[in-house]
This record gives sequence, C-alpha cells and structure tokens, in this order.
Amino acid sequence: QQLKEGDHNVRLVRFQATDSFHNFDGSLKNNLPAYTNPTEQLVITVVNAAGKGGITHRLNLDGYVRYGELTEKELKSGKFVDIGGYACAKDPKTGEIKRVTDEARTATCEGMLDQFMAATGLPVGSSVDDLDDVIESKAVFGVRVTKETYEEKDQYRIGSFRDRKSTRLNSSH
Repeated sequence: QQLKEGDHNVRLVRFQATDSFHNFDGSLKNNLPAYTNPTEQLVITVVNAAGKGGITHRLNLDGYVRYGELTEKELKSGKFVDIGGYACAKDPKTGEIKRVTDEARTATCEGMLDQFMAATGLPVGSSVDDLDDVIESKAVFGVRVTKETYEEKDQYRIGSFRDRKSTRLNSSH
C-alpha cells in the first residue's frame, strides 16, 4: 500500500546505490535518453512505523541545468541541445552528449541526502554502508510525502525528512 500525501513516521527497510539508467533489479531501463550521463542515486524503501503502507524513493545525487534556463547567448552559441528538457552538450574529450551539471541543484540533492542521513539518526560523516545499522535498529524517523503529476499520472515522492524527535508526526496517515 502506497503512503499517501502527508507526514508519516517510518522505518528504513531497504536501500541500494544505483543510477537513473537502471531498474531496481539492476537491469538497464528501456528507452534510455540520448544523453550518456546517468544520475547517481540512492534508492530507499521506507514503511510506515504503524505498518500502514510504504514508499520507494530515489534520492538523486546530481542536478542538471534545464534547457529553458539557458541565456540568450548560450542558446545562440549552438553548443547546447534540448534532451528531455535538459541542457546537453558534446563532451570535447569523448564526443558523447552529456547533461550539463548544475552546481546549485547538485547542492540541493546533496542536502536532501544529508537531511535523510540526519533524520535516521546517523552522525555527520556516516556513509551509506551505515544504513544497515538503521535497518537493524528499526530507527523511526519522519517523512513528508508529496504528490506530483507526471505524464498525467500521480506520483508520490518523499519531499523532506525529519528526525522523529524534532516533529510531531501522525503515524496514522
């Protein structure tokens, strides 16, 4: 059962390092984009602490420039192409078409990962490998689930993480 929009107390039950070109089982996704640089991701599955549903979420570790945000000068340069809304350019070393990294968006992604790690109770400097301890200890933390519409389908995502002690979440959502 999918967690609905709102605040939930949850436990981590699964995590896996992957990227945006791969499915959860490790197989390559169908219909890969024309750019060649996948986004590194940490896939997490959490379940409601009261046993009422769960959600799997992909935390992106990189952010990219949107084509629509390019300046007039950048557009006129002819260096960029629009692939799926991303600003992409040819890598001068390899000739591959790659998305252009956006430092601010990447910092936001890193912030979300830090927020997740802190919410689980892990100390600063912990690694993804320490998440095994979070699963084993059944540590409870808070998430806020948001709903977005993508290609005319509702998609539920984790919008933020909170330490259980710093919030009063209703686990009956």
